Amino acid sequence: MPEYQDRGGPSRSVIARVCPNEDITSAVKTLCASAGIRTAAIRGGIGSFIGATFTGTGGRGPLRVEGPGTEVATLVGLLMTNPAGEAEVTITCTLVDKFGQVHAGTLVPGENPVAVTFELLIQELNPIPRGTDLPEHQKEALA
Repeated sequence: MPEYQDRGGPSRSVIARVCPNEDITSAVKTLCASAGIRTAAIRGGIGSFIGATFTGTGGRGPLRVEGPGTEVATLVGLLMTNPAGEAEVTITCTLVDKFGQVHAGTLVPGENPVAVTFELLIQELNPIPRGTDLPEHQKEALA
């Protein structure tokens, strides 16, 4: 289970340390659900993956980068809640493999376990203030 600290206020931020062997996409979903965040920007800090899997380009299948030691250089993403109330996460990443080769792309959810630890910053986007009077269909979607 990732550790996090909620920075309260009108637009909240969560700073988290994701533990070894936890998938980075699953960790983002868990952290946002715990904090009640429905839309967020994801920004990576320091960390590495055991290995990484990116979506393929041009109709090709996923690209697997074997570990250990895939050091992340950049990690950014977005969490949105679909009309059914389910979290959808898209994360793009640039990393360096054990041979010094650089790889980049969109991470495949469930296929990118953290190696040692991973530091994340999650920033809530467009928070809805408590007590806001919303149309009934929006209240249902947010419930």
